[in-house]
Amino acid sequence: MPVYRSTRRAAKTLSRTANTHSSRLVELRARIRKLMNQNLRDLTGNRRARMRWSTKGYARHVVIRGGKILKGWPTQAGVPFGNLSDVPGGQPVMELLLALWTSGILRFEDASEDDVDLAVWNPTAVLPGTPLATPQRAPVETIEGAEDPEDPIEDAAWSSEVEGEASEVDEFTD
Repeated sequence: MPVYRSTRRAAKTLSRTANTHSSRLVELRARIRKLMNQNLRDLTGNRRARMRWSTKGYARHVVIRGGKILKGWPTQAGVPFGNLSDVPGGQPVMELLLALWTSGILRFEDASEDDVDLAVWNPTAVLPGTPLATPQRAPVETIEGAEDPEDPIEDAAWSSEVEGEASEVDEFTD
């Protein structure tokens, strides 16, 4: 790596490298989406059909309405099924998905009647892979001994004791 006399130039080079990596990742995701959407449109005859990445969206629009299922998702590689922007692993995972798609391993097939029935009653069961983990809300914990303010406006105002003199509010309320 070249030695730079100016940190500004070095920072610019590093950000350019990061932007190149980021734009390559965006390009890969866009290409996968475009190829899958076009194939789904061709197979269903519906020019408005598109791949859905949520559990309910995939079950409803791809399996039930489109009559297709996605086969060959790389679950053995630990790739969860979900919106490509949220799938962890970055560029290597997107390159894997693109390679699987272009080789025909990852593909749409006709959904059976059982697949469609299952999609109606249990959408998660028809996903091509393990769904992305959804973050759970952390439980709200209270601090023992903390006072629960009854009037948040009053508690937010500075008291005259803190200021060392009477406030305008105190003058009118006494």
